[in-house]
Amino acid sequence: MSNLQDKVQKMLEGETKRREIASQWLSEVKEALLPVAEDIWGSGIRDFDGSPYYAIGIPTPKVHKGGDDPTSSGLYFRYKEHEGSTKIETPDFYYDKGSDEMPLWGVWIEDFRGANYWGMIRTILEWIPTVLELMEKKAISRENLIAKLVVK
Repeated sequence: MSNLQDKVQKMLEGETKRREIASQWLSEVKEALLPVAEDIWGSGIRDFDGSPYYAIGIPTPKVHKGGDDPTSSGLYFRYKEHEGSTKIETPDFYYDKGSDEMPLWGVWIEDFRGANYWGMIRTILEWIPTVLELMEKKAISRENLIAKLVVK
């Protein structure tokens, strides 16, 4: 029994350290994206009446064939505070598989544990290159536009 208790204790200590590292990484990703998010995604996903959500869905990291749109992972990144009648959702990463089209009132991903949490971290990690590519394309497009505006 003592051997089991020792192994459980080591597992818990290791998981606590891994979670701290992942949580810090997630915080750094959020802080890096917040200043540029609106430039990248505008007002984000809009609801049925056109109201902006200032959130963007994070697709599953699967490779899609035939030009299909990527399916939602249920994860989304909120980059502006959203105030409802009874609660507020602050900028961060959330999960809500039930509302793929309108990400709102999800569960903060830090509230998840085990495989669910680590799967979400993996999905966000695999999403980052897509975000970087989008940022680069937008920068090139804007530079090309500016080049046309410059009068010599």
